[in-house]
Amino acid sequence: MAVNNNPCRLVHQAIKAINPSAEYVLRDSSDNPSIDNDTCTIEWHKGSAISKADIKTKVAEIEPLDTVIHNRLKEYPKISEQLDEMYHNGFDAWKAKIKAVKDKYPK
Repeated sequence: MAVNNNPCRLVHQAIKAINPSAEYVLRDSSDNPSIDNDTCTIEWHKGSAISKADIKTKVAEIEPLDTVIHNRLKEYPKISEQLDEMYHNGFDAWKAKIKAVKDKYPK
C-alpha cells in the first residue's frame, strides 16, 4: 500500500468522517495547504456545509491514528518480502517482524 502524502488528505478524511455522503471541492492556493489557512476554501455541492471549526476538531481526532498508520506503512516490508519471510522462516518469524513495527508505533 502506498503512503498518501497529500496535505489535504486529513481534511478530506475529516469531512467524510463527519458526513460520508458530502460532495465538495477543497481548494487551497497556498504552498502549505491547511484548513487553518484563509486560502483554504470548500465548495459544497451536496449535503450541509460543515464548519471549519468542526473539520479542525475531527482532524485533531483522527491525525494521531493517521500518523501511526503512515509510520507503519513506511516501515512494513513489501508484501513479497513478507511472503518470503513466511516461506523461509515460518509464520511466527513473520509475526515477530510485524509485531516489532506495531510495537514501535502503537495505536
